[in-house]
Amino acid sequence: FAAALLMPKLAVMNAFVTRNWDVASCSAEQVFVVAGALGVGYTTLVGYLEGTLRIVAPSHAAKLRKTSPKALRARLLGADTPAGVVVVDTAWQGRPVDVSVGDALLVPAGTSAAGEALDRVSATVLHARAPGAAQLSSGTWTAEVRCMRPDFTGLAEYRHLEASDDV
Repeated sequence: FAAALLMPKLAVMNAFVTRNWDVASCSAEQVFVVAGALGVGYTTLVGYLEGTLRIVAPSHAAKLRKTSPKALRARLLGADTPAGVVVVDTAWQGRPVDVSVGDALLVPAGTSAAGEALDRVSATVLHARAPGAAQLSSGTWTAEVRCMRPDFTGLAEYRHLEASDDV
């Protein structure tokens, strides 16, 4: 039931179609991107595509499971990282990009970032450096980024507030 709320078939299919990817023969990297856009785990999405939606054949799902999220993060960034990696492309829509301080964001070349929460590492890699909000933009596309402290406890509405020195 929870999976159907987090990943309705229409949302899953839309995430692949807007990127012009065939869900039945998707690559591990494509599943990783869509999982990030939906806010779910890579292996969770693979299992859902295979078992619940029955869009991906069991043999293809087994092939996808052989690639770990850790290996995908390293492949996408070009180096091992214990931090999270979120791929934010121009098809990202409908919800803010939620990351924790220390996470990396892969963005299209030419994307500008406004706000104190993000640092630019390279033309396509941003680093979440502090709690707060930021804005990504490229041409007519924009996305809101919300960075939270990795150890945050409390009401969800406060998780992205900038840290205060008064506390």
